[in-house]
Amino acid sequence: MNKTLFYKELKRGFIGWISVVAISCGYLILILIVNSTMTPMMDSVAEMFGSMPEGFLKALNFSSQSWSNIMGFYATYFVFLVPLITGGFSVVWGINMIAKEEYHRTAEFLLTRPVPRHQVLSTKMVVVSLYILSTNLLIYVTALVGMSIIDAQAVNVGTLTILHFYGLVACFLLMALGLFISMLFKRGRSGVGIGIGIVMGCYLFDMILKVYGKADFLLYLTPFKYINLDVINPGYALEGWRILVPLGVTILLVASSYLLFRRKDIYT
Repeated sequence: MNKTLFYKELKRGFIGWISVVAISCGYLILILIVNSTMTPMMDSVAEMFGSMPEGFLKALNFSSQSWSNIMGFYATYFVFLVPLITGGFSVVWGINMIAKEEYHRTAEFLLTRPVPRHQVLSTKMVVVSLYILSTNLLIYVTALVGMSIIDAQAVNVGTLTILHFYGLVACFLLMALGLFISMLFKRGRSGVGIGIGIVMGCYLFDMILKVYGKADFLLYLTPFKYINLDVINPGYALEGWRILVPLGVTILLVASSYLLFRRKDIYT
């Protein structure tokens, strides 16, 4: 790792990271406010949603029992908070690691300095990993404090920790996917549109399959399958396959990205 590049990248992306944290935590606080205001009429709202088609409810991770306490309510919206919002930014960070340098034509300068290519990529990956870790940690702390204020007795710290760990693994998977895709570009380009497209495409694919209900094996192709949202289940626990599969894919994508980057022609 190159310390000079590390501090430069950390400083350059700091404002963007603050924006991601503000958006994510702001959305989380809004969810908790909605929950606190809906508590008196939660049963009637759950009954209204419960009359919808089963496939649609499955796609939205909703059941009348899930809104019986704040943990279930939070899990319903968790998929929008971490895999979609934070995961979306993770993809963008992954794409922009090198693609941004190529897009703004600063890669020629960066990669002609006496710093090996693998060191450039490793340093940028450390910075992005710190951003992903810190973002997820702040969301976790905000959720824990906020839910404890609303209903401390209903909060299961162990379950909440496992849920957020699943989300963290998904974010790293999406980051690695973004990095790998950026290596396939002939010339770097902005990653925002592509990142949003990847995450939303995965989410819509996941929803369509759940509504259709006849090709569930295809759900394993999306990162959402590896996040267990059934937090109201008394047997909720950390499942190894939900961690090992996405981590394995993440390692494979990162390793492939390193190989492609070593051979990539950045000058054409």
